[in-house]
Amino acid sequence: MKRAVFLAGFLLAAQFLFAQSPRPAFPLIAENPDRAACNMHSYEFCSIVDTPAPEGFVPVYISHYGRHGSRHDISASAFQEAIQLLSTADSLGQLTTAGKTLLRHVKTVAEEHEGMGGELTLRGGREHQQLARRMTSRFPAVFTEGKKVQAMASTVQRCIVSMANFMAALKGEVPQVDVEMMTGERYSPIVRPGGSGTPDPGKRPTGGKDGLKGAGPGPRKQGPLQGDYSAFLAKVFVSADAIPADRDALVRGVFKAGGLCQDLDFLGIDIFRNYFTTEELYSLWEQENESLYKRWGNSLESGGSYGQKALPLLQDIITKADAALGGTDVATDLRFGHDMGYMALCNLLGIATRDGGSYFVSEAEQHWFSFDIVPMAANIQFIFYRNASDEVLVKVLRNEEEVLLPGLTPVTGPYYCLADFRTLLP
Repeated sequence: MKRAVFLAGFLLAAQFLFAQSPRPAFPLIAENPDRAACNMHSYEFCSIVDTPAPEGFVPVYISHYGRHGSRHDISASAFQEAIQLLSTADSLGQLTTAGKTLLRHVKTVAEEHEGMGGELTLRGGREHQQLARRMTSRFPAVFTEGKKVQAMASTVQRCIVSMANFMAALKGEVPQVDVEMMTGERYSPIVRPGGSGTPDPGKRPTGGKDGLKGAGPGPRKQGPLQGDYSAFLAKVFVSADAIPADRDALVRGVFKAGGLCQDLDFLGIDIFRNYFTTEELYSLWEQENESLYKRWGNSLESGGSYGQKALPLLQDIITKADAALGGTDVATDLRFGHDMGYMALCNLLGIATRDGGSYFVSEAEQHWFSFDIVPMAANIQFIFYRNASDEVLVKVLRNEEEVLLPGLTPVTGPYYCLADFRTLLP
């Protein structure tokens, strides 16, 4: 699934469009309903565009932080209430033919989660393989004979498997380099800053509100669901009288299962397109999008506090870049972690929104699209360039697209002096 050129052009012109449209994300969700899944949206590979580096500068080193690829939900419990409500209605003859099919499909999604809670899906593996191939073909000068690629991953299994997929594909493309992979709690401050990430179902919780020691925001309290879902309900139930009293649990459960269909693409199920209108998907997206921005984003209410969790990660990026540029044999340092750590780094760098601005949580639907900023396999790449005079420039890619760093003045385009880049670390 490739991101249409329209997406990049639309979002790059965001400030103008925001002024023209009260709901700038609506046409993007209409174009691709899978985007309504927010941070559960699978990675979209856009066309690669590189602003030419200043004359004489060539890429010599890459540093990277990436979220794991598409995964299963943490457990099948998210769908169980919806399954129960649909099953009860079915036993009473209250489901339409489409409703019976929906029940079967939600059960299939739930069954796929048995023994696979939180684990990487096949699609998640392919995402990291493709990211590795695109990195090596985009910056071939970095991966020369005798160089080394180092990678570390969160101890959570989906991150380890993401790393393995990435490194296997990279080694296949550039067999001349040596590769090293590592994981362990020692590296958690770097790959899981602030204790971020969702719990590993196979490990005993170590504390914190979300089951991780030192974790950030805890479980969300869900209020009443906003929006009109009568079109969805009419497809599923034979009459309005058959609709369960707990409408919200049903809609939320089906929406959750629908968002995972793209991550479990081998099932061949598409709930979003077959059951929800664009208006319904937008309403569900908007509520979840705002919740995520409140928890992870650079909102004005947060005062930038969440980004401070990524200070150890940024320190590691700068320290290892200095070592590599100083003469070690390391060509690339890769880190595989979670969405929350990725967002902390985005906040710290000032690239948490398309235009670099901070907004009130209530403005999230205008300025922060979770499906674009933090999809599955979201990544930040730091590309370091050097010339014959030993001058070093760095540019930053968010999800493989060049971004500008607020507060810093580039030499040209997206290229910054290394000395200026270092000032991002307090």
